[in-house]
Amino acid sequence: MQLIKGGFSYRVKKELGSNLEIWERGYVDHRIRDLDDYERHVKYVRQNPVEAHLASAEEEYPYSSACAGFERDPRPQGLKPEFLEGLLRHG
Repeated sequence: MQLIKGGFSYRVKKELGSNLEIWERGYVDHRIRDLDDYERHVKYVRQNPVEAHLASAEEEYPYSSACAGFERDPRPQGLKPEFLEGLLRHG
């Protein structure tokens, strides 16, 4: 990943004469553990345009899955089954 990011940044800065940062400083690898964790990350991603003042609400950003007309993919495979989620949360 560093090779791709470094090469791209170098070319942009060289060809455009820009000294702006292209990539965020850090990268965090995170495995989604369960349905609650998945939903938290969906909410976080949907809030990014609001935090960046690109929209006043997540539904207003036209490139968001929160926008009307988007159908979200089914939840990822490999998460704990929903019936276990309830048992673990209330059990």
